[in-house]
This record gives sequence, structure tokens and C-alpha cells, in this order.
Amino acid sequence: YRLIKKAGTVNILEVTGRMAPSEANDDLCKRIDSMIAAGEVNFLLDLSGVSYISSTGVGSLLQCYQHIEQANGQLKLLSLIHI
Repeated sequence: YRLIKKAGTVNILEVTGRMAPSEANDDLCKRIDSMIAAGEVNFLLDLSGVSYISSTGVGSLLQCYQHIEQANGQLKLLSLIHI
């Protein structure tokens, strides 16, 4: 997951490959949590490069959404049609 740019207060993260994290190793949520801790709360996830998403990957997105919502931020998803 890489930060491709910041537009105003929105952090745009590019997600690529397979989204099938293990419960113990959820890099996306760890990355977003560290950004929230640094004061960043608005995110756009570009999923156009995702080739597969497992049920655990969907759970990861929901967990990220909950963490962002608790920080009074927003999460938007881009290019879901490619999955």
C-alpha cells in the first residue's frame, strides 16, 4: 500500500495485488492506524490494482472504516468494479 498523493486533506492510497491478509498481519489497517495517529483522517483507497479480495480483505476494509470513523474522518473507495 503506498501513498500516491495527498489532495488537500485527503490521503490517496493505492492498493495493488491480492487483498487477503491474515488476521495477525493486516498491513493496510496498520498503515491507516499509523496515519490516524499522525493526525490524518481522510482517505481514498484506489483499488483499481487489486486482482482479488478475500472475505478477510473485506473485513480489513470494514475495520479500517471503523477506525477512521472513530477518528471523525472519512473513507472512500475507488474502482471497486475491477475486483
